[in-house]
Amino acid sequence: MGAVWLGQDTVLDRDVAVTDHQKEAPYPSAQALAKRATEECTRVFLSDRVIGADKETTLRFWVVIPTAEAWKLRTTNGHRTSDRTSSCYVGRADGAKLTEPVMTED
Repeated sequence: MGAVWLGQDTVLDRDVAVTDHQKEAPYPSAQALAKRATEECTRVFLSDRVIGADKETTLRFWVVIPTAEAWKLRTTNGHRTSDRTSSCYVGRADGAKLTEPVMTED
């Protein structure tokens, strides 16, 4: 997945759970999801995809994981869905707005 420029922050990566989103699956635990997402985000953050001088000091990343409720299978208008995607975002460590892209284009 390529980076999506959001002005304030940039999507670092998305990790879709290895489960069928149209079938029931047990919630792994917030700790397990956060660990997996953090490991993947760290790998991407430390790669050449994230650019900038002294990026480990000037930038930071954080993860967003699905809740147990979002993970559950639901049917809406005849479609079975669930939210099993973890996302990583990168932004400035000081909380200021990004003024230029911090990721290379894929």
